[in-house]
Amino acid sequence: MEKQKPDLSALKINRDSKESLSSGNKKVLYLVGIIILLLIVSIVLFNPFSVTQEVKLTTVVLQKPGISSASLNASGYVVAQRKAAIASKGTGRLVYLGVVEGDHVKKNQIIARLENDDIIAQLDEAKANLLLYEADLVSLKNNFEREKDLFNKKLSSEQNLELAEANYKRLLASIEIVKARIKQLEVALENTIIRSPFDGTILTKNAEVGEIVAPFGGGINSKTAVVTVADMNSL
Repeated sequence: MEKQKPDLSALKINRDSKESLSSGNKKVLYLVGIIILLLIVSIVLFNPFSVTQEVKLTTVVLQKPGISSASLNASGYVVAQRKAAIASKGTGRLVYLGVVEGDHVKKNQIIARLENDDIIAQLDEAKANLLLYEADLVSLKNNFEREKDLFNKKLSSEQNLELAEANYKRLLASIEIVKARIKQLEVALENTIIRSPFDGTILTKNAEVGEIVAPFGGGINSKTAVVTVADMNSL
């Protein structure tokens, strides 16, 4: 008995349904792609995390403490407006120097001293002579007054009166000479003492004890300025 072959003519592919499904999928894909594109554009344009900041450029300079608050910077030297190189008025060997660099001194303070033993000896001698002259002056004055009284009484000659007067006046002149000599020696003694002219600070020490000091550099080995002092309040 022969088997009957199945009738395949009833089977048919519905191509219209497939094409319709494929067209619908494409529309969905297009719509999704447009949505994704819009999302990307909106994120790029409106994302707050991608805001561009303006960058300011400047030059970096190394500054020391205190410079940043200054309104004007300049290079230069700070110097004292009041400064003096102190020298001796006399010439002699330096026997005392009482300061070093950085010491503070007062006006008229003794800074250094030259050798002055000979001047002191001469001054003592002159003062002693003055005392002797003043003692003789009393005697000669009394003698002159006595001779004048005797002459007025016609008891002494004019010659004796003139001699007494001459001796008295000669001693007065000698006393004045001794006084002038004492004053001269006192000035010479003061010239051996070096004092500070004002309140200040010792900047440099230019001579040492034992060296010869002269006011104008009298010799090759002599020093002029002993120290240099400056008033630090006049910077």
